[in-house]
Amino acid sequence: MPSPIEPESAAQDAPTRPFASFRLPAYAPEEAELWLVQVECAFAVAGITDDHDKFRLLVANLPVHVASQVRDVITAESSASSAEAG
Repeated sequence: MPSPIEPESAAQDAPTRPFASFRLPAYAPEEAELWLVQVECAFAVAGITDDHDKFRLLVANLPVHVASQVRDVITAESSASSAEAG
């Protein structure tokens, strides 16, 4: 019998995107090394082990002002990934 809070079909309708709710800890430029350790811990807790998944999640969650500072790294990796796939 379905609960009044969660209908029986809710589990079937759940999104199949396992990383959709993943969020990085807040970035603190003065503590960049500590932040990277926190990011690795967040990946470990979430069970994320694939380096390509880690890169994509990191890029997707970076604040724009940080991503713009490492634009060359992001675009180089994206180009390399595209070349591997093609």
